[in-house]
Amino acid sequence: MITLSDENIRAIIYFQFMAKVTAAEGHRRIVDVLGEIVSENTVRNWFKAFREGRTSLRDEIRSGRPSEIDHSAIIEAVEENCHSSAREISNDLNVSKTSVSRILNQEKFVNSFDQLVPHDLTPAQMTKRVEASRKLLHRLTYDDFLKNLVTTDEKWIYLKDCSRKRSWRRVGETVTQPLQNRFGKKAMLTVFWCQRGLIHYELLDYGKTINAHSYLVSFKAMVDALKQKYPKFGRITYLHDNARPHIAKDVKKFFEEHNIDALKHPPYSPDLSPSDYHLFRSLQHHLSGKNFINNQEVKCSLDQYFASRDSNFWKRGIQSLKDRWERCIEAEGKYFDF
Repeated sequence: MITLSDENIRAIIYFQFMAKVTAAEGHRRIVDVLGEIVSENTVRNWFKAFREGRTSLRDEIRSGRPSEIDHSAIIEAVEENCHSSAREISNDLNVSKTSVSRILNQEKFVNSFDQLVPHDLTPAQMTKRVEASRKLLHRLTYDDFLKNLVTTDEKWIYLKDCSRKRSWRRVGETVTQPLQNRFGKKAMLTVFWCQRGLIHYELLDYGKTINAHSYLVSFKAMVDALKQKYPKFGRITYLHDNARPHIAKDVKKFFEEHNIDALKHPPYSPDLSPSDYHLFRSLQHHLSGKNFINNQEVKCSLDQYFASRDSNFWKRGIQSLKDRWERCIEAEGKYFDF
C-alpha cells in the first residue's frame, strides 16, 4: 500500500468534509477503503477546523518544532517505554501525533494489549526454570525417560462455559459476551496420561477439590489402570506440578516407597507442563460454548473427546517437552508461549 503523508490524509478528510457527511460517517468511509489510517477524533478535529475556516493542510508552525521528524527518536522512545502512547511521544518530541502513529506503522509497530502470563517470575524462579530444563535435557542424552513418562494435572470444568470467542463485526459494531462466572457450577477434572494415550481420569462432584489423600487414591487407581492397559510399561517416570496436594509429605513418602521416579518441576511453569500447553488447550476448544445439566453429561462429552484423540496426539504432547526445555533455556527462563 502507498504510504500516505499527513497532508495526504488531511486531504482525504477534507474530501469527506466537502461531501457534507458527519465526522463519524467520514471516518467510517475512510476506514472502509484505507483501513485505520486515522482516528475518529482526528477526523472530528479537522472537520471542526474546516468549519472554522481553515484552508491549509500543512502543520501550523510551532515554536521549537524541528523542521524534520527524527524517526530514530520516536523508535527510541517506544523501545525505552513500550507503554508510551502516541500522544505522550508527540508531546515529548514536539511532533504531531499523526506523524508518530504513521512512523510507528511504517516501522511495523502495533499497539495491542500486553500478553497475560501466569505469574510475574522473579529472577530466582527464572533461574530454576533454566536449571531444571538443562538437567532434564542432559538426562535425555543417556536415558530416554519420556517413553515411560506419566503426567497429570487438574482442570475446572464449568457446566456453563463462557470462553472468550472471536467474531466478525463491522467497524464500529460491538459484540458482547459475559465473563466466565468463576463461582458458577464447576467440577474438577484430574487426568493421567502418557505418550501411548489416556490412562485414567476422574471427575469430582461439584465444587470439590483434591487433597493429599484423594490425590493418592487417584494415583493408585491410575497405577491399576496402567497395569491393565500397558502391562509392560516399566518403571514410572512421573511429572506433575507443585500444587500442595502433589508435594505433600504422604505423597512423597508413597513415591519413595514405591520407587516412583518423580521429576522436579519448576514452580509456575505451565508452559513446561504437557497437560497445560497441550491436552487442556485442546480440551478447552472441545468444551468451548458447551453447556451441561449435570456431571453425567460432562463425562459423556469427555469420553467423546478422549476417544477422538489419535495416538499421534498423545505422543506429540509428551515428545514436545524436549523442544520446550530448549526454548525455556533460550528465553533465559522467561515465559515463551503465552
